[in-house]
Amino acid sequence: MGSSDQIVTMCLFGITAKHEGIWSEFTGRRANQIETCTNLIHNWKKLTKGENFVCINGEGLEFEKEIKKQGRHSWTWIKFKTKKGCYAYFQDDCP
Repeated sequence: MGSSDQIVTMCLFGITAKHEGIWSEFTGRRANQIETCTNLIHNWKKLTKGENFVCINGEGLEFEKEIKKQGRHSWTWIKFKTKKGCYAYFQDDCP
């Protein structure tokens, strides 16, 4: 947080996956400063490198029924995990 006349580069971390012809889009709750996304990407690469499976937990969005008709689901991601570990949006969501 800073001065109202300061420009800050922001980003939105998202994950897209396709399973049995259905797309699932996992997006963040809000845009973050670039350092936060850099940290997320670092953890994503660290946890998913060489893994065959990634578990992504998310909350469905309110307009889900309309999106389902289009062959896709939209979610707000909460956490992702592999056999290597877990990374969560909220600090205490990974045991």
